[in-house]
Amino acid sequence: MLHTRTPGLLLPLVSGATQRGAAPALRAACVRFLGEALVCYDDNGLSHQLVQLGDALGAAIADASSSVRVAACAAFLDSYEQRYPSHAARVRSRLSPASERMLSMRAAGGGSPATTPDGYSSGGLGCST
Repeated sequence: MLHTRTPGLLLPLVSGATQRGAAPALRAACVRFLGEALVCYDDNGLSHQLVQLGDALGAAIADASSSVRVAACAAFLDSYEQRYPSHAARVRSRLSPASERMLSMRAAGGGSPATTPDGYSSGGLGCST
């Protein structure tokens, strides 16, 4: 992901992040990679898929699996909302009240574990140039 910054990788990640039949570990990994793409890709690589990325993160924030929710909150708050506030506002407006509360709590520093239940870091997304 960090070395191959091609927009062609984004659609399979969006699909994997939102595929309900997939294992939670796979969905969480796809969400984490989307978060990395949001940090590392330039605007030209993301601009055509911002709506799909936001919709995928919004769905992942409401996922039944806590590991997916943790990864989605981190990607949304640390990457998507920082870079694209108007798109993030649209996603937030479509969240359920419970999902919005969870996201707001995590943004305020509450309820955000350092790692997901599967042992992966939920934050600290970085990009080597």
